[in-house]
Amino acid sequence: MPGAFVGHDFGFTVLAGQRGVKPATAHRFGWRAGASLRACEPCPSADMLGKAENDPKKTVRKVHSEDSCRRLLRLAVRWNYHGFNVAPRQEAAMSLYAAIDLHSSNSVLAVMDGDGKAVLRCRRPNDLPRILADLAPYQSDLAGIAVESTYNWYWLVDGLIDHGYAVHLVNTTAIPQYDGLKHGDDHSDALHLAQLMRLGLLPEGYIYPREQRATRDLLRRRFALVRQAVQLMLSIQSSFSRNTGQQLSGNALRQLKPTQLEALFPDLATRYGVLIQFKLWLTLQEQISALEHWVRKDLLRPDLLMRLQSVPGIGPILSMTILLESGAIERFDSVGDYASYCRMVESVRLSNGKRKGTGNRKCGNRYLCWAYMEAANYAVRYHPSIRRWYERKRARKHRVVAIKAVAHKLARACYHMLHEGTTFDPTRAFG
Repeated sequence: MPGAFVGHDFGFTVLAGQRGVKPATAHRFGWRAGASLRACEPCPSADMLGKAENDPKKTVRKVHSEDSCRRLLRLAVRWNYHGFNVAPRQEAAMSLYAAIDLHSSNSVLAVMDGDGKAVLRCRRPNDLPRILADLAPYQSDLAGIAVESTYNWYWLVDGLIDHGYAVHLVNTTAIPQYDGLKHGDDHSDALHLAQLMRLGLLPEGYIYPREQRATRDLLRRRFALVRQAVQLMLSIQSSFSRNTGQQLSGNALRQLKPTQLEALFPDLATRYGVLIQFKLWLTLQEQISALEHWVRKDLLRPDLLMRLQSVPGIGPILSMTILLESGAIERFDSVGDYASYCRMVESVRLSNGKRKGTGNRKCGNRYLCWAYMEAANYAVRYHPSIRRWYERKRARKHRVVAIKAVAHKLARACYHMLHEGTTFDPTRAFG
């Protein structure tokens, strides 16, 4: 079709000549007719554009530009908001797209047809039967439901999957919202998610299997309990230093009995306050040990723990953290994707070879980042070949950068071990 913008790589077509979209408008957006948008080919002039339309043999010189995919994504959303016809490249049998903007106490539901028109917009309390009743008339025609990835998505995603819906968990940090809107609310946000799914541009997150999801969350509870226990221990040590002028090590604190506190704290009020903290600390230690035992028994693949523990610096707790937080290793297309998920890669934005700021440094799994950093600090202390590699790196870089580089290598090694079913090879990892 003359004047058609075909985005072969993103699954949609922008049709010029409809709703007032002329070749000159196409030139204003900077794309030539009939060109693949992956190439991001700017149109030299409107005259040349007309010649290219009239003479199929005429070609326009291809000029690649930087960051083409991001600009294409924003242009696609902008065209739709301006009323241009952004239609799917291949017509699917199912033509409805639903999205749910999830909040703490209510959800905003939106259903959109294949032409981008809203079929349903409503706000409902967080009640699964009520939401299912609203979706029931459209279930046979729904291509999928996009659910915003908030802290409370478990009940909604599991309930929709149990009732036969195709659910897409939205990666909210990767959604480019069109900033030209004068008014935006929850309804427009829900329609925006449905629109991205209709265009095939919806960035999705991983729906962790529910069989091990509770076990993973239980190990995260341990992380919070350990932090509370450390705070109590530091408070007790601080009280001891204020009243005696001496230091109380962590090992000495673990060997103390409640009856021994009388000799350490002669003042009755101080002793009473420390005794409360000490009993809370003992209780936390008992609960943490019981929690670790529970998680170890509830693992579906305990055989992988010994494989991970062959890595220097990785013990029982870190191996369980890495195994549960990584999930199915097959969900990562490459070792680079896994390293990025572990927050082990640099976040930077470049334009024309110049640094233009940083990206989202915290995009990824903070528990995996913590686990590999802990393993790296132990590995450089006790493993000779890793320490030598670390010292060479530290001679050129800052200590923190060198430790992060070791953690990066350990993360890549664990990916290959889980993917290939092998054990740790220090020669392969550190030369």
